[in-house]
Amino acid sequence: MADILLAASWGLLENSGGDLQTNYYRIPFEGAPTVFANSYLAEVSIGSANGQAGTAVAAFKRFEYLDNNGLVQETEITSVASWLLVPNCVSITIGLDLIAATALGGWTFYSYP
Repeated sequence: MADILLAASWGLLENSGGDLQTNYYRIPFEGAPTVFANSYLAEVSIGSANGQAGTAVAAFKRFEYLDNNGLVQETEITSVASWLLVPNCVSITIGLDLIAATALGGWTFYSYP
C-alpha cells in the first residue's frame, strides 16, 4: 500500500498574455524513497490571445534519483507527463505552464513499496 508523502497545490497563477509563462518548483525528498506522483488542474479559466485559445498544463519538468552507485542523476522530461514513478527519488520539479489562462495546479506524491 502506498502512503501519501505530500499533497500540494500551486496557484492561482495568471497569464493574460499570449506568451508561454513557465512556472517551476523543485520538491526534495529525504531518504531517496520510491515515489509515485500525479498532477492535475484543480481550477482553470482559459482566455484567448491573438485569436488563439489559452492553455494551462500542470505536469512534471524533471526528476533526480540515486543511481546504483549512489550518485545523483537528473532526467529532464520533454513531453507532458501527468504521473511519474521514480525509484530512489531525490527530487521532482513540478511545472504549471500558462498561455492566456488562470490556473491552480495540484500534485500528490506517494511513497511506493
